[in-house]
Amino acid sequence: MQIDDISLLVTCPASVTVGSLESHLNEEGYTLGYRAGTTQVTIAELLTSNSSNLLYRQYGHPHDFCLSLTVTGKKGQVYRTKRVPRSATGPDFRQLLLEGRQQFGTIEEVVLRIHPFPEATEWHLSYWETELDGEEFVRELGWIHLQASFIGIHSSSQQPRLLRHDKKILVALRLAGPEELIRCYLKRASQLAKQKGGMGVRRARKKEIAWLGKLMEQGTK
Repeated sequence: MQIDDISLLVTCPASVTVGSLESHLNEEGYTLGYRAGTTQVTIAELLTSNSSNLLYRQYGHPHDFCLSLTVTGKKGQVYRTKRVPRSATGPDFRQLLLEGRQQFGTIEEVVLRIHPFPEATEWHLSYWETELDGEEFVRELGWIHLQASFIGIHSSSQQPRLLRHDKKILVALRLAGPEELIRCYLKRASQLAKQKGGMGVRRARKKEIAWLGKLMEQGTK
């Protein structure tokens, strides 16, 4: 694996697993920004399936990670896409090869976008009378450009006992990034939630974080 610290890219074999790549990146202070049910799939399998990313709001989906790739065709020919924007190179052959699900050949090597490992990760919680109230709050977050890596809307029946608040709808925001920015996000989210009539508005406690992670893995709106 080769990390480009300036362009924030990593070049790696497509046969490496997502978990192995993420561990290596974490040691160097970076992350791929991908989270799903399993990390044992290879990068080639990940790009072929373009599996949903729970953290897509901040990092995008697998095809968004991939800047270029090297593919060995059925007859042994080698295709390499360029590491430049599509608009500078004409047709987007990278996307063609990705969408082809390896029908044009086998993905051998990839260049992926990476991100600095977040200084801080926090969860912000608020409770609402109805699901529509929670969804309205989420829409307002978009208007003020508050970027959460994950937003979960959970009914009372989905919530573990530790997180329940008077049978209300839970909206959980996962915030990750520079510590000062996350403090600002927490403050602004709390202000907006209280303005919109949210209840139990607060930062998640340490003992609640593991449960919030489990809720995220189970899926959301």
